[in-house]
Amino acid sequence: MRPADPLTQARVAVQREPGNAIGWIVLAESELDAGDARAGEAAAHRALALRPGHPEALARLGRAQSMQGRLHDAVASLRAAATNAPGHPGIAVWLGHALEDAGEAESAADAYARAHALAPQEPQLAAYLLAWRRKLCDWRDLDSLSAQVRSAVRAGRAAVEPFAFLSEDAGPAEQLQCARLRATEVARSVRPLPPARSCGADEIVRVGFLSNGFGAHPTGLLTVALLESLQAQSRVQAHLFALDADDGSPIRGRLAAASELHDVSGRSHAQVAEAIRGAAIEVLFDLRGWGGGGAPQVLAMRPAPVQVNWLAYPGTSGAPWIDYVLADRFVLPEALAPHFSEAVAWLPRCFQPSDTSRTIPAAPPPQACGLPAGAMVYCCFNNSYKLNPRSVARAMAVLREVPSSVLWLLSGPGLADQRLKQVASAAGPGPLRDTARDTVKRLKRGVVAYSGLVD
Repeated sequence: MRPADPLTQARVAVQREPGNAIGWIVLAESELDAGDARAGEAAAHRALALRPGHPEALARLGRAQSMQGRLHDAVASLRAAATNAPGHPGIAVWLGHALEDAGEAESAADAYARAHALAPQEPQLAAYLLAWRRKLCDWRDLDSLSAQVRSAVRAGRAAVEPFAFLSEDAGPAEQLQCARLRATEVARSVRPLPPARSCGADEIVRVGFLSNGFGAHPTGLLTVALLESLQAQSRVQAHLFALDADDGSPIRGRLAAASELHDVSGRSHAQVAEAIRGAAIEVLFDLRGWGGGGAPQVLAMRPAPVQVNWLAYPGTSGAPWIDYVLADRFVLPEALAPHFSEAVAWLPRCFQPSDTSRTIPAAPPPQACGLPAGAMVYCCFNNSYKLNPRSVARAMAVLREVPSSVLWLLSGPGLADQRLKQVASAAGPGPLRDTARDTVKRLKRGVVAYSGLVD
């Protein structure tokens, strides 16, 4: 007989000893790991009623609040937990996550730094600090932190986030190793569903899509026209399993009209997997992969007989429960295919769809974007973590050589823009200015470097 899973064991334990605060903390942790934030919060409150101010209970309460989008409550709970347990690196990390989600970028970095200082030999903590420092363009200790994380991945000692690991100077074999380590950790936390039954002679192909971006989000914007096209295919029935609640956007409305949209936000991993199985999905596309905000635990339960990695994370899942990756030969060169755990399903042109019905407005004049007229404008609208000392040094070298040239960057979190200004000033390309504040708010592109221009 298979032993009871941790969640069942935790529930039985509190039934036997309802006055044991630690038992309720363990149950809260198990409920949260299973994806049930409301049950986790309830268990954390029971623990706090028995042991007011217990840092472990406060930490689980903060996690539950964060999972439900109550970010400021989460920060308050986790700050209280960190105050009551100042030497606990795990609580410091959770506080960092909550501060990051709440937009308190520099405070998040401080929390990650504290966690790493408390346990400097723990590669997982180094990975959190490394990833967030890249986002903030805070390049202190990058090489040593990266070396620590890569060494731990090669040795199989750290199941770090594969998406963050993409920013490191790692080869494809290392990336596959990283993904497999993370997938193994996820697999340990779930119990797969029984094998799916055959759908018989039904000619309708039921295709599922799982994502947290079915709304005014890049995923929704990219897929809506594709789903509208599929709607005309009599043999294909599209089902969307939305991990995000309805945002009321026009894109959400179009998605719902073009498919069977299942709102599974707030449900546990097992409940989401059962909803997919209940819809008799034959091919399930994971539109998040390791890109964050998804539910790999759901995929690990094998709710569909064929499961595909597509769109948001064009790297390997490293997961035995993902059968195929949908790609083109640009995003996945054939030479890298041996380093993917999935079989590659090649598309003849581009793997990424878009909404071709969108109207493109006229381009604004340069001055409206805070750019000087007549300048040579170089643009890089990648997120800030994709910049590094070497790439920025090369950009500064170009600006020095091209008179009246401008570098236009996407604004980063926290003090990232200020740090980039300092780098540019030290490189000597000329005065550095921001775009106008209203332009920053509208376009979210806030750092401009000028070379050879005068006021």
